[in-house]
Amino acid sequence: KDFTLTLTIKNTGDSTAQQVIVQLTPPQGFSTLTPSTLNLGSLKPGDVRTITYKLKASPTAREGVIYTFSVDIGYVDELGVARTSRSLLGIPLHGTVELVTYDVEAGPAIPGAPLTLTFTLLNRGTTTASYTTLAIVSEGPFKPLEEPTYIGDLDPNAPLPISLKAMVKPDTAEGEYPLKVKVYYKDEYNEDHTEYLTFKVKVLKATSPLPTP
Repeated sequence: KDFTLTLTIKNTGDSTAQQVIVQLTPPQGFSTLTPSTLNLGSLKPGDVRTITYKLKASPTAREGVIYTFSVDIGYVDELGVARTSRSLLGIPLHGTVELVTYDVEAGPAIPGAPLTLTFTLLNRGTTTASYTTLAIVSEGPFKPLEEPTYIGDLDPNAPLPISLKAMVKPDTAEGEYPLKVKVYYKDEYNEDHTEYLTFKVKVLKATSPLPTP
């Protein structure tokens, strides 16, 4: 897939660097979609430039591996001498987690009564979502009836049935409302992620109790 690499170039010296050229060399399995060589002109002491490369990883590149990119900077110093420097960047290749739902059942709901939301959760990405936890968000007419649900590892292409319970507030008017579910997980680099799933729930008109004879 395509991704963007942003570099910040700063002249930390005490003289102007002229004819500054930056060249990015990706490792095998990666290609640049924008020019790999950029001309920055002159950089005075303390000057900062930000440059962006658009790159593409081939299907053979492995997720979870740190790949080394080379950055060569060429310039001419105040004496007219051409100089070069090289930096190596270690860039991890992340997999993707793409959450989709289907077979959704939610309602109709009744004010003042519990509601059960059921659906199938699927990770259509390329890497496992670890430590996955789901929880109904207390928002609008809904509030959770249970603690967050821990499901652990959500592997790619492994459908998982989910059932969550919420309470509909007694004063909720008839209509259709969004019910949000918070999904928390960690990726293969142990970084935290939070996503929200939204479901439409139809709330019926509250029923009045029958008079006692």
